Amino acid sequence: MNRPTSHLSCERYTDHGESVFASGEILDTVGDQVLTYRVVEGDTLIGVMERFCTPSPAHMSAVVDGDTYSAAAHFHPGAVLSLRDY
Repeated sequence: MNRPTSHLSCERYTDHGESVFASGEILDTVGDQVLTYRVVEGDTLIGVMERFCTPSPAHMSAVVDGDTYSAAAHFHPGAVLSLRDY
């Protein structure tokens, strides 16, 4: 697996490769930085965090019908996650 060993040693919000727990579709990017991602069956919140070197679920939100929610509360296949830098 092409996964970082620590969130402190990887470039945040870049794609570090699909895994069993994060194989959804990247929707939008700016350069190497991933902005949005579509969750698929089998994805887990931790898997997506590791794939994009996201330090916490607080750095992701779910966009539902134009409204923004906690990624953890709305994590399901088809959900679109917005990854954001603080």
